[in-house]
Amino acid sequence: MGIGVAGFPEGHPETPNRLIEMDHLKAKMDAGADYICTQLFFDNRDFYDFASGARLPASPFPIIAGIMPVTSLKGMQRMAELALGARFPARLIKSLVRAKDDEYIERVGIHWRRNR
Repeated sequence: MGIGVAGFPEGHPETPNRLIEMDHLKAKMDAGADYICTQLFFDNRDFYDFASGARLPASPFPIIAGIMPVTSLKGMQRMAELALGARFPARLIKSLVRAKDDEYIERVGIHWRRNR
């Protein structure tokens, strides 16, 4: 059994200062956590920036990317709302808007994750 804590690649909605956010993350790790699992994100650059920043306070803990598959527009919008907002890259939005049905949306989502 292990203890995981939340990480926020796009920033925590209640903590606009990323340095303070990293202090909070370090405090969670110091309290006994074993790994970090991130909130969902759609731009891998956000994850890479977060992971490198999370390691600044000398954090050797694994960081697991919280990935939510895109299977429908409605589901994607709902998950972003539950996550208190998520940024949707313009290229992803353009591809999804052109989608004709949920099967095509799912293929766009799979392609997006594989190629980012």
